[in-house]
Amino acid sequence: MTHVELFAGVGGISIAAEQAGFRTIAQVERDPYCLRVLEKYWPGVRRFTDIRGLSLSRLIGCGEKERLEWLEKRIVERNVWIVAENAGHTWKRWVPAVRSSLWEIGYSSLSVRVQAADVGACHRRDRAFVIAHPDSEFLRQFQRRWLGEGREMAQELAVSRDWAPRRLGAYDGIPNRVDRLRCLGNAVVPQQVYPILQAIAEVENEHTLQSADR
Repeated sequence: MTHVELFAGVGGISIAAEQAGFRTIAQVERDPYCLRVLEKYWPGVRRFTDIRGLSLSRLIGCGEKERLEWLEKRIVERNVWIVAENAGHTWKRWVPAVRSSLWEIGYSSLSVRVQAADVGACHRRDRAFVIAHPDSEFLRQFQRRWLGEGREMAQELAVSRDWAPRRLGAYDGIPNRVDRLRCLGNAVVPQQVYPILQAIAEVENEHTLQSADR
């Protein structure tokens, strides 16, 4: 599966997506410092600084015949997942509006909330996610995985990394400290979104296998 990250920041979701088996093909971001980070770690990925007027064909770099055919097939089948993310404490301001807008264009959706503490961090960093797909059966399968394997995966992530904070006032060697801390402060923790993307990948793989059997 391929992945496009809008408002990418320093690429927290792109990290999680690639760990879940996705290939990042485009990112949209305008902050100069964030762009330098994205260019360093994703040098071959198409990047855009203005989301206005962007089309799916521009994002994936259509032009070659096979890519154009791929795009047309995905649009006809409406087989495109959407994952929207923002601060969890403001979810009442944006989640209902996003879900309503998605419904108007033919997408079913559900919402989940994940704190960084849920995956072992020493801070909350509450994030809300809206997961959408045109086929409600895909979402039902996603939800079953999220309530089952997703919880187990979060517990595994919680014990797989040392989140212990450094002592107060310790020099940590972070260059460009102000810009970097601001970007990290706004970023999603990759472990928060990884179980979501992994569940999506599993749903897609299952449907691919079922289609091949037919």
